[in-house]
Amino acid sequence: MRRIVTTTLRVASLPVGIGVGLWTAQLQVRIICTSFSCPAFTEFPRFAVSLCALFGAAAAALTALVSIAARRAAPG
Repeated sequence: MRRIVTTTLRVASLPVGIGVGLWTAQLQVRIICTSFSCPAFTEFPRFAVSLCALFGAAAAALTALVSIAARRAAPG
């Protein structure tokens, strides 16, 4: 069972990374502005492409590391 889980996580790391990268590319950051010079909600531009790629790579690496950790875990 552990081998199936680790193989699935390892194979899924690339789609997870791509999904997180595309998801962050579509996000817009909204904050509540308390000053009198701006409206109640201010929308900022989207994340930079390089930052979205970094988030996606981090998610793929984290998924791969979880699969390695699950494979090396003590049987229990």
